[in-house]
Amino acid sequence: MKRVKYLLFLLPALILLTYPNKVMADSKTFGVVKDTFANSVYNPPLDYRDNNYGGTGSVVVSNEPIDRFGYLWFENIEIPEGAILNQGTLKFYVHEQNYSGSAKLNIGPVSGDWEENILTWNNKPTINQTQAVEVAISITEDGWKEVNITSIVQSWLEGAENRGIFIYPYGYLYGSPESDFAFSFKSKESGDLRAKLDVEYNLAPTPTPSPTATPTPKATPTPKPTATVTAEEEPTPSPELVEETPTPTPEPEGRILGLLSPGQIVGGGLVLLGLIGLGVGLGLYLRDKRKKKPVKEKKNEEEKSS
Repeated sequence: MKRVKYLLFLLPALILLTYPNKVMADSKTFGVVKDTFANSVYNPPLDYRDNNYGGTGSVVVSNEPIDRFGYLWFENIEIPEGAILNQGTLKFYVHEQNYSGSAKLNIGPVSGDWEENILTWNNKPTINQTQAVEVAISITEDGWKEVNITSIVQSWLEGAENRGIFIYPYGYLYGSPESDFAFSFKSKESGDLRAKLDVEYNLAPTPTPSPTATPTPKATPTPKPTATVTAEEEPTPSPELVEETPTPTPEPEGRILGLLSPGQIVGGGLVLLGLIGLGVGLGLYLRDKRKKKPVKEKKNEEEKSS
């Protein structure tokens, strides 16, 4: 029983190991190639709206005390042909935070061109607001934050041009902010702590080709020879002058004396032997029964006399 139980536990693993078209999962990580932020500070004489922050070590996003928008541009997103996208995850390393322990954001694709060392608040690119996703992250402590942007990655794989993504405080595009916050995350100048995009996908199983049936060539009919009649041929005698010789009727194949086939004889012999065996067995049974009966009667008489 123990062996059977162990085999039952191993059965799923054996199926997975022997299944020829199992689905294979894989992933790729794409690094950020451009990142910066736009600053809306305008408080005369202070005016930061034309400032560029492409070379700084951080990307700042905030709605307090003013709006700051982040922009990231990743490498060209590619997965193997025929693969199925599972998930796209944006990852960035938060290292400064203020005002609140959480931040609600809108993240979506950028639709206009931009350059890291040129972008400012006054020339920030256009965005595709309809494809923005809504997310909330905890900023109570430093560390990596993960955001699901699968729908955006899917649109790139389907042919939409990749111009990066924007990160806006929720409330700038829709409704009103749920909290006041400001946080910074590491830019590409920070090396291994820069933002990245993890793309997980499944390799579709390779279909097993069906065997192609080879057509059987049809037999070419042999043409019947055509009789050629020449002038020198002897005339064919009339039917009434030809004497027909009667053809003897052959005996059916496999028959002995024209009555039974060998198989029928063997079958009949077996039936006959069976009947003989039955008769012999019945006779022995009746004989034994007769022998036992007088002994029993004698025993009864002895018991009566005693």
